Amino acid sequence: MSRKVGYVDDRGKYIDDRQGAGPAYGRPARRRMGRRLGMAVLAALALAAASQSLALTPAMAAETPSISGTVTLGSASTPAGDGEVVVTARLYSAFNGSWTEMKTQTDAEGRYLFESLPRGSYELEFDDVGDEGFATMWWPSHPVPSPNVTRFQLGEEALQRDITLPPGASLAGTVRNTDGVPLGAVRVTASAFDPEGGDVPVTVDTMLTAADGIYTFDGLPPAEYSLRFSTATEYQPAILESGLDLASGEVRTGVDVTMYRYTRLSGNILCPRCGDPEVTPFLSVQLERDAGTGAEPVWEGAGTTPVSPTASADTGYYTLTGLAPGSYRIRVDGDESWTPRPNASEVVTIGDGDEALLDLSIEFSRLDRDFSGDDDPDVIVRSRGGGLLMYAGDGASGWSGVSTIGSGWGAMNHVFAAGDFSGDGHADVMARDGAGRLFLYRGDGSGGWLDWGVVGTGWSVMNSIFSPGDFSGDGHVDLLARDGAGNLWLYPGDGAGGFGSVSKVGVGWNVYDQVFAVGDFGGYGRANVMGRNSAGQLHVHPSSGSGGWAPPSLVGTGWGGFDAVFGSGDFTGDGNDDVMGRDASGRLWLYPGDGFSGWKPRSVVGTGWSSLSFVS
Repeated sequence: MSRKVGYVDDRGKYIDDRQGAGPAYGRPARRRMGRRLGMAVLAALALAAASQSLALTPAMAAETPSISGTVTLGSASTPAGDGEVVVTARLYSAFNGSWTEMKTQTDAEGRYLFESLPRGSYELEFDDVGDEGFATMWWPSHPVPSPNVTRFQLGEEALQRDITLPPGASLAGTVRNTDGVPLGAVRVTASAFDPEGGDVPVTVDTMLTAADGIYTFDGLPPAEYSLRFSTATEYQPAILESGLDLASGEVRTGVDVTMYRYTRLSGNILCPRCGDPEVTPFLSVQLERDAGTGAEPVWEGAGTTPVSPTASADTGYYTLTGLAPGSYRIRVDGDESWTPRPNASEVVTIGDGDEALLDLSIEFSRLDRDFSGDDDPDVIVRSRGGGLLMYAGDGASGWSGVSTIGSGWGAMNHVFAAGDFSGDGHADVMARDGAGRLFLYRGDGSGGWLDWGVVGTGWSVMNSIFSPGDFSGDGHVDLLARDGAGNLWLYPGDGAGGFGSVSKVGVGWNVYDQVFAVGDFGGYGRANVMGRNSAGQLHVHPSSGSGGWAPPSLVGTGWGGFDAVFGSGDFTGDGNDDVMGRDASGRLWLYPGDGFSGWKPRSVVGTGWSSLSFVS
């Protein structure tokens, strides 16, 4: 082996001698391998300069803290040879979080020495630069630097730090593209996880693949590894981080990887306020990939990205990159502030290097009052003779017509709109008779009926029953009911005309003389509830979106002049749910919501409504 210009003195201290004129007693140091040569020379110069600086300071000259020890190799504990192991002492500065490095080498008996060191917090790295392939380790015997394991304090004393380096493990494989062509000049980074815990691996070594795509890491310490593959060309980075747990001296080959060209999936998210900067921070696109091997898809999560605002308040935008070829779909999720209704896009197939577009229209939870099927809310009333009438809304604060949709409803003591309780996509109506039986009347989506049936008994104890929409957050329409003691009960729908487990969700609701569903009043995509008290104050109780409540707030006064108040859905067609009230003279007033728990200017939308009972 060739000699480097330098020597280790009698105290085991490495001295750089660029002129080649070291003292006669000096032992020439062994040349370091490849990538460590330049660093060792520079570090030795820094150490020599630091030693001279310390010698010039009288106050420090009297202090002799030191770190020394012996390095042995393998299970036979053979002492490391002259210059075979480079030892790095790293001094940590708590002031700015930086490190100062000092280096030395082992002598012919495997000994090393750092002397006249500043006091402080240290770590020691032992790097084998010989030909035997022993692993680089951190004292006391750790594959990576770890604050709670490898760091120690040096005061005025002389510390002994011995270590045995295990045989190094090796890791090798080939990098190819999707066409099977080997890729050269791919940067491969091997990082080891701290055995004491921690989710972020520490870089151990980096190299470039050869022209035939092959990479080989030698002298790795035993640890669990991750590999990252990156290139400046058209290929997206790849990461392997499972099944790479290497034992001491293990030889692992065939760790191959396929790199994919950059792919992109992007598109628009469409809904009222989907592009509003006040809304988009609460929305995210969830990517799902078909992991199935049969005819039926098996969807699994494949990534997420936020929805970004655009110039249009009704259009958000998303972009996902770095996708492997396959079949994908997207969903849009929100948090407890904005909660879209359950949704999923169509499926798109992406090939290597493709750029695909995929849009998705979503809806926030709305008060479903569209019985006619034209996407505009309607108002259903019951006449004194028991007839059921539908006043079809025109989606612009007016009416498109009136029709009779039933008779004989006088036998019911309570009739209310139930949204799509049956789960078939059409708005339904529910009614309770004098015996306390609860009936479900399934709408056909065009102002008529499919069928009806009893879905519950014992409902006479309730003095208010209404459907808020999806209160529980499971995607199904629910019922809320208040008993005589003022307790509010949640009857979660099962999406098929039945109920899940009943639970109490409130007390003290008898302070209100009217309680009703108001839909997404406030603009947060949730099924909210309003109550009017005897003083004419109107309070909104926002749903949490998962079967609970957010803090209520006062949203109006002077509502005591109405003998009926109810949620009308988005009667104006502006994307916000509204409220209607009938005064003593039979006029019907529309109070449009502004989307922020407030109101737009009210207007009269009908007269002569005194003899009608609202199905709300």
